[in-house]
Order: sequence, then C-alpha cells, then structure tokens
Amino acid sequence: MVDRAKDERFMRMALQEAKEAFDADEIPVGAVIVCKDRVVARAHNLTECLGDVTAHAEM
Repeated sequence: MVDRAKDERFMRMALQEAKEAFDADEIPVGAVIVCKDRVVARAHNLTECLGDVTAHAEM
C-alpha cells in the first residue's frame, strides 16, 4: 500500500535540501535516502562549492 503522506514528507525533505543548495548558489539538487521509513542520509549539490562536477548531492 502506498502511503502518500509519507512519500510527500520525504519529498519535502529532498526539496528542502535543494533549496539549501540554491541558497548557497549551487545547482538546486537535493536527495534523501530512506530505508524502512527512516531517513538514512540527506544531502544537496556541492558541485560549485567543491569545484567538482561529480559532487551531486554528496553524502
């Protein structure tokens, strides 16, 4: 069964990470990794800050 409220909560966390990237003049990409309804990692883009094109949502 799909729990849309949970999905939305986790997606809002990822969007918050993207906003933090945007506020830091980064490309606004955020990520949240969830396992068994628990957030195990969250991060946002650091490509500009680190000068590394592979630093997408470094965790």
